[in-house]
Amino acid sequence: SPNFHVSVNQTNGFTAWGMHLVTPVDKKLDARNTDGIDPGTSTNITIAHSWIDNGDDNVAIKANVQHMSVLDNHFYTGHGMSIGSEATGVAFLLVDGLTEDHTSSGIRIKSNVTRGGYDHDLTYRNICMRNVQNPIAISPYYTNQSTEGFVDPGYKGTKIPDYKKIVLENVVSETSGDVLIAGIDDAHRTEITLNGVYINGLKPAQVHGHFSDVTIGPVATNIDFSSTDLKVTQPTSPAKYLPSSCAGKFVPMQ
Repeated sequence: SPNFHVSVNQTNGFTAWGMHLVTPVDKKLDARNTDGIDPGTSTNITIAHSWIDNGDDNVAIKANVQHMSVLDNHFYTGHGMSIGSEATGVAFLLVDGLTEDHTSSGIRIKSNVTRGGYDHDLTYRNICMRNVQNPIAISPYYTNQSTEGFVDPGYKGTKIPDYKKIVLENVVSETSGDVLIAGIDDAHRTEITLNGVYINGLKPAQVHGHFSDVTIGPVATNIDFSSTDLKVTQPTSPAKYLPSSCAGKFVPMQ
């Protein structure tokens, strides 16, 4: 497709099962806007057992999508598992059993004050990544770029991104990459729980964020928030996280 491969709008009940989507593209370049599957203003959405290799978001959830499951999929070249940039009214999302291999971002929520809103109850679990530039990017700073910047671009608007009840559980990146967890201001703080999240080789300088409340546990994470001003809450002695094996998860595109 020269643009979005699959777009779904104003639908109650949509399933993509066993899809194989490929954008033939020089892998050193973007084929812009060649998203894989983009639902908007819909409910009861399932994307399962599918293979997506393209030049933009592998899946991009647009505004007003509720009750969506993304189950046991493989993503390759692309911008990852995304919400936004039209990010308002997204709720009750489950992403479970995802493998991301050479995507630019892994878990990506992107918006800004001209197109954001309230998104909540977003759960990501059992995810394996490798060679992902930004394994976690939760951003109110979107500027139409392939990956998120780490500072507020200073846009003016009234559609304020507000991300609540985000849960990341058993998430592993075998290679290092930057992490961004941000809210736009103190009145719209991002709220996230990290339960067994491990990014191999991650350094404190690669962790970015503002205006966010992070809860750790009951299983620890190796993300060091000491170089940020994020508020972090964790058990006195969280269970040590032993990264689950991603062996056999990374297989060629089919």
